[in-house]
Amino acid sequence: MQNEKQTFIIDIVKLQKALTQNINTSYKLFWAKSIIICHSEMKNIYLIDDIIHVMIIEAWTYVFDPRFVFPKQDHLPIIVNMIRELIPNIQKKSELKVFLETTDNKEVRAKMYDIKNIVPYRFLRGFLEEQLKELKPKNVDKTILELSKKSDEVLYKFCDRDNIYIDIYWHRYISYKKAGLIEYIDALIEKRLGQPLKYEEYIKR
Repeated sequence: MQNEKQTFIIDIVKLQKALTQNINTSYKLFWAKSIIICHSEMKNIYLIDDIIHVMIIEAWTYVFDPRFVFPKQDHLPIIVNMIRELIPNIQKKSELKVFLETTDNKEVRAKMYDIKNIVPYRFLRGFLEEQLKELKPKNVDKTILELSKKSDEVLYKFCDRDNIYIDIYWHRYISYKKAGLIEYIDALIEKRLGQPLKYEEYIKR
């Protein structure tokens, strides 16, 4: 992603920071990848719930692949395993998508709600780090919500608590670089999660 000729008014360095700094869990990476997957040239407003569904679908394969290890504080494997217990015979992504869109399971919905209330805000910290330096943790998410509305640099703004809006220049950039961005984020995910397992850990899985 470095040294690319830019034709749009966007700050690629801030996107790189959002994808590579303070990545203590996998949330930010799967969130970013899912935004790009959901991206369509025909629209620039996206339902946050739809993006979260894609996050879970994209994380599914990694959770059950012994080559990858999620951090202990990462809750994506928890929700994936929870769903696997509810529908153990699931075979296709389309089946998982239908389940996520229609489930009334309170525990699954609560986990998705937790993601919704954290990840969309925390991802934008890389774009707004200067403005957020002196803030106390409890004030950060609300401030990110407000700052995103005024900023021309963030990847997306919040229409409300349920929808995000991708700025026209970022929208064009994603259209232009979609395949490369997904490949780049996949490489970051594999680097973050691809830790060697000890024999005992491998057997447990």
